[in-house]
Amino acid sequence: ACAVDTAWWDMTASAARMPLAAAWADDVALPVHVNAIVDAAETAEAAERARAAANAGFTSLKLKAGAGDPTDDETRVRVVREAVGGGVLLRLDANGAWTRDVAAAALVRLARYDIELVEQPLPPDDLPAMAELRRVSPIPLAADEAVTGEARAREILALGAADVLVLKLSRLGGPTAALQVAAAARETGAPCIVTTAFEAGPALAAALHLAAALPRSGPAHGLATGGLLERVLVAPWSDEDAPRLSPPAGPGLGVRLTGIDERDWRPLSA
Repeated sequence: ACAVDTAWWDMTASAARMPLAAAWADDVALPVHVNAIVDAAETAEAAERARAAANAGFTSLKLKAGAGDPTDDETRVRVVREAVGGGVLLRLDANGAWTRDVAAAALVRLARYDIELVEQPLPPDDLPAMAELRRVSPIPLAADEAVTGEARAREILALGAADVLVLKLSRLGGPTAALQVAAAARETGAPCIVTTAFEAGPALAAALHLAAALPRSGPAHGLATGGLLERVLVAPWSDEDAPRLSPPAGPGLGVRLTGIDERDWRPLSA
């Protein structure tokens, strides 16, 4: 669904000779502010990568949490905070791994390290628990895996289960649904963060266009993922990930497929 919807938007915007972002917003926010991903499991390596990202100009860093003992998360966050100082935002992603009690205790301990937000601290299907947790959390909470469409987003916002919504095109089914969710969030003043599921170039380009169409005052987006791929499969594209990115400037997605041998393509059966 995401591929078909993205292709439709690409054709529509290309026919109008405008980039996707311009088709979605009158005020396009360029360049797009993005966060760096610090995915090292070892604390010392995480601190080293975080310091390198900060030195490269990233002002927002994302660390994973919830994979083990919560005290290990706190240790890693403390060491990373010491490594980058106070001028860099830190955000955590627990991928729904915590229970309500574990999350409540962890958030209190982690708040001393000036955490920007925590993504999906609880399982995505337990919105009432997320709402209860948000009411006592000293750190803003973001719904990630829980955001599966406009109706679900409105439910999250109505329950007060999140401060921020995370938009993944592949989970939502494409740009149309993502734009609907963003509009619902705008009604309540909740910001949105566009991230990827480590897709290749076509979806990454679409995500960059979406981020550029959102208000520029929101949090950094999770789109510095092209460098984690062996090939992005589109051109033009830069292999370098930077603190600020711009979507391709051409009509539609602004990219063309490359590095694919067309002889490997086969027609779909009827």
